[in-house]
Amino acid sequence: MFHRDYPYTSDIYARLFGEAAFKKLENRMLSQGYKRFDIFDVTASDCKLSLTIANPKWSDSPPNGGFEYKIKHTGISARLDPYVNNPAVFGLCIPKGLMQSLIESLDSMDGQLKDFFIKCTTKCWNCNYCIQTDKTGSRPKVYITVIFGDDEYRLCTYFPGYNYCWSHIDDSLAENLIEMLLFMDRLAPGKPQK
Repeated sequence: MFHRDYPYTSDIYARLFGEAAFKKLENRMLSQGYKRFDIFDVTASDCKLSLTIANPKWSDSPPNGGFEYKIKHTGISARLDPYVNNPAVFGLCIPKGLMQSLIESLDSMDGQLKDFFIKCTTKCWNCNYCIQTDKTGSRPKVYITVIFGDDEYRLCTYFPGYNYCWSHIDDSLAENLIEMLLFMDRLAPGKPQK
């Protein structure tokens, strides 16, 4: 990496995921005010060089890297995990606590975004994480029940990152991610909801 301002990490991950669609997503995010962050030695990962493209309007602190834990910004995060079958993975960054608002805003999503959201959002599988400290046995689980089409879904408000990750990107996924990011950014702190 010889030129300080050249996005080498972006080029690396674009080639791994699908260059044209990844660059389309990245360029759209950058045009909306998102910033690139190279993150070295990601916590709870063997990844030595992660790329996060995050919206700085969500928090003054820089992102930690990754897309599962302690997320403070909307965006995407990419990393390499050499111990899995598909080592390159990127995921949608959903800030902690936002999933409940997203589920409650489901009716204001257009049809395609709603379909994408329902498909990707974790369904309650009775892991009981949300009630593990309840000694009384009376705390309700934190899922929210929604009806979509002819089906009912119990959408988990705790684990958004688990299903919002991919090892390849195409134009359809890029468009869905762009729409999802635009929708989430409407819910940013200090932003009027539309």
